[in-house]
Amino acid sequence: MRTSIALIGLGFVVSRFGLFLRTLNLGHGLSVTTQGSSYYSLSSLVGTIMVILGIVFTALALKNYLDTYKSILKDSYLPKHVYFYLISISLIILGAIIVAYLLNIPLSMS
Repeated sequence: MRTSIALIGLGFVVSRFGLFLRTLNLGHGLSVTTQGSSYYSLSSLVGTIMVILGIVFTALALKNYLDTYKSILKDSYLPKHVYFYLISISLIILGAIIVAYLLNIPLSMS
């Protein structure tokens, strides 16, 4: 759940950061270039993906909790590793996308 909350909050901030940069450029009388616009689009896309992942992880956490609770009551609890692997791999991919964004590495979105 902590990961989900962090992803949703950080996703919102990342999504709005591109808008903030665009507004800052306009406030200083600078024109919005194609590159500035692409930063806003990429920032919005990455932020939205982070929020969606946070929502999915919340649903998975609830399902895992309910399954674990039922298996404990039945005295047949076995840990499930698939959720750990799924979340870990998703966070690694998302982290790589954010690093590419921060290093200004162009990602082909076509």
